[in-house]
Amino acid sequence: MMNTRVHLKPGAVCADPYFVMEVPRLTEYRYAWFEVARGCSYSKAYARCPACGGAVGSLMWQPPYDVVLKQARRVGDFVGGFGGPELLVSTRFSDLYRRARLTGIARWLPVTVRMLGARVPKANEAPSLLGVYFSRRLVRADWSKMGVKWLTRPKVGYCRVCGPGGGGRNGCYSSIERIAIDPKTLGHAGDMFQAMNLHGEVLVSARARQLIEDSGLENAHFIRLTDARCSFFE
Repeated sequence: MMNTRVHLKPGAVCADPYFVMEVPRLTEYRYAWFEVARGCSYSKAYARCPACGGAVGSLMWQPPYDVVLKQARRVGDFVGGFGGPELLVSTRFSDLYRRARLTGIARWLPVTVRMLGARVPKANEAPSLLGVYFSRRLVRADWSKMGVKWLTRPKVGYCRVCGPGGGGRNGCYSSIERIAIDPKTLGHAGDMFQAMNLHGEVLVSARARQLIEDSGLENAHFIRLTDARCSFFE
């Protein structure tokens, strides 16, 4: 994603109600990122659209919840990666989430770090991490205001709840210039969630952003929705 990151001083107030939370993965050089360990498996259960029954999330990771940390010299409070959960988070974050009564995480998974880079961690050396899946709320992106370029356009009769976007009859986009949320659906929003028709982008409330930054949690960047550009070919 191409973007303008937002970094505010502790205690500062921003008028934007929601942000995209970006956690680097393969392009990360300062912090660790993860891969699932060999032999992982997934169930065929996934989040479904309440209107059409189509998939609106990834397959569910099954035990054992084992991961390998790459570039593991510095592990942030948020760890992006491939396969498995949507994100790894530290116990510092999970403590903050519960203490502040934030909302939006649907599942917490106990994770075991099997490798730190190319070596097996020593006793008590591996960081304590949890896997998370974010809830899919009935918040909807307003694609008519997002400057979208379609790779394949939505078909007539696409689902008005989980579409457009997302592939299949809902169409597949090649780029967007910004993210816009239908204000009529914001009553369904929480503090951390994914919009029903915008897959892969974690949206967070201004309150959650401020708590994370004020607490000094590491390796999450916050992007204003108007600056959240994305292109698959740039």
